[in-house]
Amino acid sequence: MYKAFVLFFLVFLLAKSNTAHSQVDKSKIILYGDTTHFNTIEDVLKLPYFKDKVVYVDIWGTGCGPCIKEFPNLRGMKERYKNKPVAFLYLKSPYDFDDTKEWKQMVYKYKLQGVNISMSIKFYSNNFWEKYKDKYKEQRSYGIPTYLIISKRGIIVDFDAPRPGNKEKLYKLIDKEI
Repeated sequence: MYKAFVLFFLVFLLAKSNTAHSQVDKSKIILYGDTTHFNTIEDVLKLPYFKDKVVYVDIWGTGCGPCIKEFPNLRGMKERYKNKPVAFLYLKSPYDFDDTKEWKQMVYKYKLQGVNISMSIKFYSNNFWEKYKDKYKEQRSYGIPTYLIISKRGIIVDFDAPRPGNKEKLYKLIDKEI
C-alpha cells in the first residue's frame, strides 16, 4: 500500500510539474480577429508593439501542414532574441470557412507569442499578395507558409525569408537588421 501511495504521489508531482511548465503566458499573445482595423501590413506595423523592432512575419494557415510543422522551431528563435529588439507577427491566411476557433486554439497550443492577426480576404489577397506580386514568382504567389523580415524602419527587407527551421541563414539575416 505504501509503495502504491508513493508511486501515485510521484506521478501526481510529475504531472503537475509538466502542466505548469507547458502553460502559456497569455499576456505575451495578442489576438486581432477583426482585421477591419488594418488595411495593409504597414498599418499593422504602426502598432506600438513593433516600434523600433525588427519584425519576423509568419503568414500561415490552420490547414497548412508545412506551416504547423515549423512552429516548434520558433522556440529556439524566441529564446535567442528574448532580450533583443525583435518582434513576431503571425498573419493567418483566410479560408472560405470560419476557422476562428481552430486559429485561437493553435495560437495557444503552439505558444505563438507576439501579435496574431486573422486576415480578411481583402487584407490577404488585395492588400498583400496583389500589392507585392512583383516580389514573388508566379508559382509562389498566395503560397503559405511565407516569411518576411521587416527592418526597424518598417520596411520589408526580405519577402522570402528563411523558415524558422533554417536557423543559421535566418539568424544571420535578422542579426544584420538588429
